[in-house]
Amino acid sequence: MKSKHLFISLLAFAMLVVSSCSEKDTDYAERFIGEYNITLTPNLVATIDMGQIPITFEKITTTCNIVKEDDKGNVKIVIEPINGVIGRIELEAFCDGLGMHIEDYSYNGSIAINEIDKINCNIKLKGSTVSYTSTKTYSWNSSVTGKATLNYSGIDQSCDITGNIEFYATISTVNNI
Repeated sequence: MKSKHLFISLLAFAMLVVSSCSEKDTDYAERFIGEYNITLTPNLVATIDMGQIPITFEKITTTCNIVKEDDKGNVKIVIEPINGVIGRIELEAFCDGLGMHIEDYSYNGSIAINEIDKINCNIKLKGSTVSYTSTKTYSWNSSVTGKATLNYSGIDQSCDITGNIEFYATISTVNNI
């Protein structure tokens, strides 16, 4: 009789464990959805025949929206363009319990160095993972590789570009979907 009670108790405990461990219907994308103020800080180096030249940029401040693409955790990060400073950037990402995983992205456009100078580039931004925070403040760093044309001493020069772009986003509004 004792073994029967023990068996039933163990069976009940096992059912409790199995039911509590079942996959929860959590929509991780909802954690990131919203409108953000975002600052981009490019830290790039141009390599030309004469050697490496660091390119000093002013910080780029604009807005971005993180929008839900589907019910599978996919989102799109849309960084709004600023006329004459930077073009539109649309990053694809996937959200899960570990955060938002941003995919690699190719940017083919210009980036303003200052009020007068800009570089025309075809660069690849390496993807990154962003951890969820309850403060809705996110930062990530994407390494950069690619080609660019810059004006050096009055002459347009093709060059290789390396470095990184730092992204810092703070929530401005939350979309309640």
